[in-house]
Amino acid sequence: MMTNQKIITGIGRAFTDIIATVDDAFLEKFQLKKGVGVRVTPEVLQAMIAELKDPVYMAGGSVANTMACLRALGHDVCFIGKTGDDEAGHFFRKEFERTGVMFPNPPVPGGISGTCLCLNTKDGERSFAFTTGVCEEFTPQDMPPTLFENTEMLFLQVLMLETYVCYESVRDSLPALPSHVRKVMSLHDLHDKGKITDLVLQHVDILLGNYREYDHILGIRNEADFQAFVAEKNIMDVMTCGAKGAVLAVPDEVQHIQAVPPKEMIDTVGAGDAFAAGLLYGISHEWPLKQSGDLGATYASLIIEQVGARPNEKTVRHISEFMD
Repeated sequence: MMTNQKIITGIGRAFTDIIATVDDAFLEKFQLKKGVGVRVTPEVLQAMIAELKDPVYMAGGSVANTMACLRALGHDVCFIGKTGDDEAGHFFRKEFERTGVMFPNPPVPGGISGTCLCLNTKDGERSFAFTTGVCEEFTPQDMPPTLFENTEMLFLQVLMLETYVCYESVRDSLPALPSHVRKVMSLHDLHDKGKITDLVLQHVDILLGNYREYDHILGIRNEADFQAFVAEKNIMDVMTCGAKGAVLAVPDEVQHIQAVPPKEMIDTVGAGDAFAAGLLYGISHEWPLKQSGDLGATYASLIIEQVGARPNEKTVRHISEFMD
């Protein structure tokens, strides 16, 4: 696959997952409950990491995963994110360096990176402890307009806007973007429906979300509502529906995308990120809407067949064969 001179840029959380097996005594010591995720201070997180045996590091973050998936397709991508000057941040950066994702933001001196501990116990339960660290501490200086001169699409997870600092920075930066940049926004995990929704709808060109998010955030409960919303806003809307596939709509076209059943269900984490990557790749290359959606569905299925949210060598090979 040839690289494309046009760049898709993502703004998102730079998160590193640390996966380890622990016993019940570990959970009790740090007051963790099975199957539950809790936010902890950086100091507590570092104390936990110090006691882990043979931890496995995996770079994550929803938008970052989509950028990695796009890069595996051969597309030029740039990720705007914040990491600290610590082991988790260094690992995150090395992963992007290895795969060729541009990452212009330097580490924050003395900062703690966004980190999530995924703690497995022998009974098959998972517990999570995380700290966001510096990953949401954006300023307008982190995203100057000159950074977007070669960007054709800007991909932003709207969840980023729930923090005041990031909201202010993005609010001030979006109007200053070059006019050729299409704004793609994901409703993934959004909870605040007020000022965020207003900001998004003022600037969005392509909106992605699942059927629950469209219902909760925008009050869209059926396909008729969905099509009416698309026509009113004059944008492209993408609604994913899990095993039922997805609906892609622009004012004069609606496409129903069938889900591609995985050969083996290994890990569903990152499936939506891969779907977004396939879809945006097709849109960037001016593929028909259905063909773009089909690439996204295939990519999502392949990610489910592996461990981790970013494509491994086998997944890259299989998605390349599909595209050929």
